[in-house]
Amino acid sequence: MNKIVLVGGSSEIGIAIANELLSKHPTKFDSLHRLSTTLQCAGSTSWAPVDLMSALDGLQKIEIKNGDLVIVGLGKLTEPKSTATGYIDLEELNTTFMVNFLVPMFSMTYFYNAMKKRNGGEIIVLSSTAAFPVLRNNFFYGLAKLALDINARYLQTLFTESKVKITIVRSGFVSTKLNEGRKPTPFSRTSEEVANQVVKNLGKSIIWTPRVFQLISLTLGKVKALQLIANYLVGKSKS
Repeated sequence: MNKIVLVGGSSEIGIAIANELLSKHPTKFDSLHRLSTTLQCAGSTSWAPVDLMSALDGLQKIEIKNGDLVIVGLGKLTEPKSTATGYIDLEELNTTFMVNFLVPMFSMTYFYNAMKKRNGGEIIVLSSTAAFPVLRNNFFYGLAKLALDINARYLQTLFTESKVKITIVRSGFVSTKLNEGRKPTPFSRTSEEVANQVVKNLGKSIIWTPRVFQLISLTLGKVKALQLIANYLVGKSKS
């Protein structure tokens, strides 16, 4: 039997996916272990990744064997604001990239290498539709998620030599504590709905939830490209 490891142990989406996996695949997975900054209970490892060295301290406490599954569920919806002097709040900017890119990327890569040594395993990476495309209202959050997504896609290309399966989950608005106080957007989902779709489609390289966001992303991307072309042509005509 294998275990599920949740990096970011309080992630509601991650917990929902783990519970769905334990329910639907009881002969494959028998336990959930959470690597968490807030939990201190049985089945969890306390973790305080203020930088990559402290992140490594926690990751090394988790023993991986062939067939284990890791969910990388770290994330914080934050957007650095300008200070009174007009500059971006650097402390908040550091937090945004540390929580949404650096520590998740480092964790994913660490477990990828551990699984590679054991000739196989599975990783689920929680990305976001906020990265496709990156928009002005949540620019830094979207940029951090895009960087994580790109790194996960690169590791996917190495499957033949590693035997490590990586699934990227690009979710839209999900009704969790992360989004408390924010107005739900169209096509919003619950953690359980996301988990159900993920487990049903596990094995695919990329899972959009809901799927309509794949079409929206493609459309927005084309519109953005057309705007860039139009701006370029206008600039050329004025020169």
